[in-house]
Amino acid sequence: MKRLDETLRKTYIQYLEDHVSKKRLVHSLGVAETAVRLALRYGADPAKAEAAGLLHDCSKGLSPEEMVATARAFGMRPDEYQLVNPELLHPYVSAMLAARDLGVTDGEVLTAIRRHMCGAPDLSTLDAVVNLADYIEPSRKYPDVDEIRRLAEGSLFDTLCTALGRTMILTIRQGSVLHPDTLLTWNALLLRPKSEKEKKHD
Repeated sequence: MKRLDETLRKTYIQYLEDHVSKKRLVHSLGVAETAVRLALRYGADPAKAEAAGLLHDCSKGLSPEEMVATARAFGMRPDEYQLVNPELLHPYVSAMLAARDLGVTDGEVLTAIRRHMCGAPDLSTLDAVVNLADYIEPSRKYPDVDEIRRLAEGSLFDTLCTALGRTMILTIRQGSVLHPDTLLTWNALLLRPKSEKEKKHD
């Protein structure tokens, strides 16, 4: 099994130790390990899944104000939803920091980081693996997380669709801003050809 280079792994973990909370570090390690497992099951590159899993939240040490300022400093124009809820910016800022501070140049890894929250209509298998790993890693305690973990043994894209749907319902119930990209991703997953949804590698 091809895994992330050990030197890179240590470098990424050190960066997280220096920039995010202990709880966020534990979460990121859990996402990385879960992403590797899902990647092996569904045919994505485990080394890329591990890298994206480790770094997907590397900007989470920033305050909301810093998140907006950093996004703008990188040339991004936050939309109205992201300005109301800067949490929506963290996937993009994390990808930017991974590239600038850690020298990540792999486009698939950076895209998977950017898409780990709201997704995208054209999600790749790697994107879906990292997104779902973020939802089901071992430290997550959602009421329905065990059910989603069981579903993840069947269909990657169907399970992610279910997870996104439940996330949207929770967001609406909380009265929080729902980014349109999440709905676009959910619709695309519903319409994804069955033959693509069922691909897996045991």
